[in-house]
Amino acid sequence: MSSRLARRCRAPSRAPARSRSSSAGPRSSSPARPFRTRPPGTRSASSSPKKEGPTSSRRGSVSEIRRVRADDWEALRDLRLRALADSPHAFATTLAEAERRSEAEWREAASRGASGPLWATFVALDRGGLVGMATGHFPEERHLDIDDPAIVSLIQMWVAPAVRRTGVGGRLVRAVFAWAAERGSAVVRLGVNMADPGAGAFYRSLGFRDTSRRERIPARDMLVMEMEAPTKV
Repeated sequence: MSSRLARRCRAPSRAPARSRSSSAGPRSSSPARPFRTRPPGTRSASSSPKKEGPTSSRRGSVSEIRRVRADDWEALRDLRLRALADSPHAFATTLAEAERRSEAEWREAASRGASGPLWATFVALDRGGLVGMATGHFPEERHLDIDDPAIVSLIQMWVAPAVRRTGVGGRLVRAVFAWAAERGSAVVRLGVNMADPGAGAFYRSLGFRDTSRRERIPARDMLVMEMEAPTKV
């Protein structure tokens, strides 16, 4: 076969390449490849966002921060157990201790957080489920050096992994601050595990400062932090 005849035989194989160019003049008259196989506005399975379970959430989707209610006791119990299982290093109470509590104790905790004069528990809701919590309280007794009956302590702070870095933590802290101000405390104090730099960074980002005080509780050293006004929450 001559070289000219060979080129003629190969020529059709170059036509599709020219038809794909968006700047090469008129398009081929052959039927266009159907680019859309789904109705407009829909996603393929491969492009759909990854689901993270019933409490997954994208930024801004947590609909409500409110004070816990007495009849939330079961949901509050489940949330607290999730927090202790997820972040055991962050709390003085252990998961085993919490699991041993009776229904009456959980009911009392919810009732106290809902209307107690010295306690207030706030919860974050996402699609009807609890995904975060924070409690402010005036210590009635000095169990720890950090405790001061005149200053609100921030405790039991936890946010579900699916809604972290969405502003939920700051909103919970703001709720505690508002309650503290109503009760006459302009300062909120907390203890954070020194072995958890991420938690310390989170509180600093909200405006808490290191007091240079340290608190020793079983198996961990706590950094005492305070904030006088919610400047960044």
